[in-house]
Amino acid sequence: MIDYLSLIMYFVILAAIFSIASMSLNLEAGVTGLPNFGQVGFLALGAFVAGTVTVTLGMLLTGISGQLYMPATTAAVGQL
Repeated sequence: MIDYLSLIMYFVILAAIFSIASMSLNLEAGVTGLPNFGQVGFLALGAFVAGTVTVTLGMLLTGISGQLYMPATTAAVGQL
């Protein structure tokens, strides 16, 4: 059975995070006219780290062994 309260809270928290980020970017770029890409970079870096940590911990907790990234892609990038 789906826990509807947890699902609703998840979407409310996610919407709050994105609304805070969009309001701060609107304040900087929209009102003052000063572009600041550092804030976008840190948001992207945080999303990447959160995703990587989640996948790594999920693999560790479920007992799945292997590389996090595809071996063929890693080998191709290594040859470049």
